Amino acid sequence: MREQTNARAITKAARYTTVSRTVKIEASSDAKLEAVAREQNVPVNALVNKAINRFIDWEVHAEKFRFMSVSPSTQAKLMDYLTEEQARELGKWWAENAIIGLIVFWFKKFDFDALMKAIELLGSEYGRIFTHKFSIDDDGNYTIVLRHERGLKTSYFYEEAAKSLFTRLGIKNMKSSTTEDQVTVNVPRKPTPETPND
Repeated sequence: MREQTNARAITKAARYTTVSRTVKIEASSDAKLEAVAREQNVPVNALVNKAINRFIDWEVHAEKFRFMSVSPSTQAKLMDYLTEEQARELGKWWAENAIIGLIVFWFKKFDFDALMKAIELLGSEYGRIFTHKFSIDDDGNYTIVLRHERGLKTSYFYEEAAKSLFTRLGIKNMKSSTTEDQVTVNVPRKPTPETPND
């Protein structure tokens, strides 16, 4: 299997063109930026761009949809109170009532590519609700791994959410498996848009 070019690389390529802008920041923030830059061995400019991108691509939308940060241990504890059926029902509800709306707001559409980009943003890029890995085989079939380390009930939650989202795209023959720490989803070749008959 070969690694799929992910949305992060595409996003970075799209931002290659830069502009110069002079801004004023608080002295205390500047000192903290300098300290973090030394600690991470990166330029201050890189940290500033990272913060701006996160605000534009994530914070604005997360605030609109009232996303809030919950520690992994808290989420795991809350999930423990649910049965498997309840965890799956909640995952389906979350996909249909929160995630689809967020994707449409982000990308002005809900299709396969938008969903894959949303997984990037919700995962390692910004939301950090799981880490993710995409791969695609020579036949164009996708494997998506969502790793969360928050227990089997959380796996049920994400598995059912994935089923709901791909089903809404008309993909009903996906396969999935769960462990205590992750969900693996196998999705057939990306749908080819239908073209009108001549």
